[in-house]
Amino acid sequence: MCGSCSSSLDRLFARGVLHTTGVGGLYARNGYFESVISCLDTLISRPGADSGAEAMRLPSAMGRAHFEKSGYMNLFPQLFPRFTASPAMNAISLRCYTKFTTGRHGRAGRPRLTSAACYQL
Repeated sequence: MCGSCSSSLDRLFARGVLHTTGVGGLYARNGYFESVISCLDTLISRPGADSGAEAMRLPSAMGRAHFEKSGYMNLFPQLFPRFTASPAMNAISLRCYTKFTTGRHGRAGRPRLTSAACYQL
């Protein structure tokens, strides 16, 4: 992280705007921060609302079926240690992944964090 970014982040923590969660890069945010985000959201959404566009909020997690359908593991194999650039090998790894992540009684396992909003649509 650059020096100025680090000092800005430090100031946000010092002022109580952000709070650590124990996970790097994930922060709890105070009401002031959320009010700024809300105002920005309103300003950004207003032009679309005038043209009849509908705002949509997607959850930050997605079911395994959507995750697999997205093709994410084939698109970004470098993010999965056991995945390669070979689609055939990735298919084998995906079957192993699916077997490993399927819950009891054959039901889908835990949801996955969404890497991009468009994957859920």
